[in-house]
This record gives sequence, structure tokens and C-alpha cells, in this order.
Amino acid sequence: PEPVSFESIMNNKVTDIVKNEQNVAMADQKIWTLKECCQVFCDSVVNMWRRGNIGACEFDKDDAIALDFVTAASNLRSHVFNIERKSKFDVKGIAGNIIHAIATTNAIVAGLQVLEAIKVLRNKKQDGRKLTDGCKFTWVVRKPIGSGNLLQPSPLEQPNPNCYSCGKGSITLTVDCKKFKLEDLVDVLRKNLGVNTPSIMLNSSEIYLEGEGLEDDEVEFFKSNLLKTLEDAPAGGIKDGSIIEIEDFTQDLQFQIVIQHRDSSEFDKDTEPDNFKISGDAPKVKEKKVVTEEVKTIKKRQREEDDLEIIDNNNKKSKIIEVL
Repeated sequence: PEPVSFESIMNNKVTDIVKNEQNVAMADQKIWTLKECCQVFCDSVVNMWRRGNIGACEFDKDDAIALDFVTAASNLRSHVFNIERKSKFDVKGIAGNIIHAIATTNAIVAGLQVLEAIKVLRNKKQDGRKLTDGCKFTWVVRKPIGSGNLLQPSPLEQPNPNCYSCGKGSITLTVDCKKFKLEDLVDVLRKNLGVNTPSIMLNSSEIYLEGEGLEDDEVEFFKSNLLKTLEDAPAGGIKDGSIIEIEDFTQDLQFQIVIQHRDSSEFDKDTEPDNFKISGDAPKVKEKKVVTEEVKTIKKRQREEDDLEIIDNNNKKSKIIEVL
């Protein structure tokens, strides 16, 4: 390191070579000289003193004074250690962990999602049309195909009738919601539906959860819910027509149960001695895909390659390399 004094910088006694790119679009993209760094450093300290948070200021990339201070201080220190200086724009991206990009794959996909959403809204206003009529599943490819297109649309697959999420398949549990307790429901999940560690959600709220990683107060909360009847359960209670979401993280199992209420006196004592009835097919655990080392290598290479070819208005192809 080569220490430098404040006076020598302000009196132009230090050789200062700044390499700025030509045609800098924004003032923040300009790299400051050492003299400018000293001036901004002093101004930012004074401004922080006026705000009364000297010694207690927390960095925020959207705080102009804090960003000026960090940019000036880091550039002065970089000069001492012969490290390339950065513009305010670059410092904001580094310190705030921001990826500056104009045309990214994520932005393209987000735009495609909006277009499909517009189709859904149009179909909703027209009688006799399904919400998904005209909608497409679009692939964003790495290399131009056909006549140079980078987008490959394909028709949507039909809903799976046996899927609990997108089809009509479901499990119906008929119980007396006024007497059937949450602990009874957990027993049904374990003994009759093959759930090991159930997670029960109602109206997007977890009313029961077990497994590792829970705090003591969470364990007590979920344990106290077990003694409540379904009707008195949290999140509005489980009643006739309620749909509860069941998940078992230990075996990648997820499904829904539709609750139907029936008075306990109406159950058949011979065929339904436990006062509940299950209708529908039992949920199936998702098959785990075996990923070979060759597939892992290919996926790793695909992640490392983040190239995108675009075609401008003059049909000229160019490549954008996204640096993450």
C-alpha cells in the first residue's frame, strides 16, 4: 500500500489517472477523481453529522448520503492498494447485491406471463370460451430455431383428471365436525392415508405441523390444537365444504381433502364404527427421479452458460452475455 494524504490530493500533488468509458450515459457511471472522492467523502460525513446518526448509520443502497460515503471511502482505499476504482453505479450494484441487466431471460419470461394473463382475462369476458383457450406454453431457447426465432410456443397439456391440484381427483372425508377432533384427523392421515409427518393447512394457515426445526412455543401451539374439534380449529374452523391441504415433507406427498359434515348418529355402526368415511383414491407418493452423473454435468454446464442471442429491427443477430 502507498498511503496518501488529504492535503496532497486536494493540492493536486498526486498523480491521478481515471479511465472513464466514452459516452457515459449516466453521471453515476462516471468514476470519480481522487479529489472528487475527498470532496464527496467530506460532504457525506457533514450530512450524516447533520442527521445526527454519526456512528450509528446503517448502510442502505437507496440512501444517497450513505452510498456517497461508501463510494468515496472505498475508492480512496482502493487507490492506496492499487485497486481499480468503481463508479457510484457499480458500487451500488456490488454493495446492494444488484444485478444490472436490460434484457434477461427472466424479464422475457415475465413478459410472456403477462401476455398469457391477458388472454385469460379476455376469455373470461367472452361467453362459451374456456379461460385457457388460446393460451400457450412457451419455451425460451438458447439458439435460434426455424427462421431465427428464440421463442417456441406449444399447446397446453390437458389437466390430469387424477391430479389433486389441476384435475377433479380429490379425497372426501365425512365426519362430525362438531365432535371429531384434530388429533382424530391426524390419526386418520397416519393410519388410513399413509402420511408420516403431516402438515395441515386451512385457508393458507398452518393449524398443525410436526417435525424438526420447530420452536418450543410452536410445538405447544400445534399440540394444543390437537384437542380442539374441527369446528373450533384455528383459521375459521374446519366445517362442511372446507378444503384442507395436507403435506408430508418426508416423502414428498401433497394432496387436498374435502370435508363433509355428517352427524355422528347417522354413521353405520357396523361399517363405520369410528364415525368417519373416506371417499376417493388414496394419494400417491411422487416417484423420485434418479439423476445420473452425466445429467448433473449437463445441467451444470447449462447453468454456467447464460448466453442469449437476440435479433434487432434490422434482422441482425447479436449475443448478450449476462454476467451474474
